Amino acid sequence: MADGSGDQTILIVDDSTYIVDGLMALLKRKGYTTLSASSGEEALTLLASSTPDLILLDIMMEPMDGWETLDRIKGNSATAEIPVLMFSAKKITAEEAGDHSMNIDDFVSCPAS
Repeated sequence: MADGSGDQTILIVDDSTYIVDGLMALLKRKGYTTLSASSGEEALTLLASSTPDLILLDIMMEPMDGWETLDRIKGNSATAEIPVLMFSAKKITAEEAGDHSMNIDDFVSCPAS
């Protein structure tokens, strides 16, 4: 992704305000418009009125985890085509990766904090 990204919007979904704030600051400096949600449910509500160009989605959230959030995003025709980048400090299992491989556009493993 190059600087001067124009009108591209990225939705960050994570229950850690520390991670959300850090990612938003970084992406804004690179020229992106950012949106944030602190839960899967909040993200789905936001997606009812906004269509970001990319979703950064944490796996480890409660009560609705990232996998369920992903399934609901991809199961909705209005949001199914939005690319989703999953991230987590948790290592995903081969079974999890296989179960969701059709819906994940990419996955990033983050260092545990």
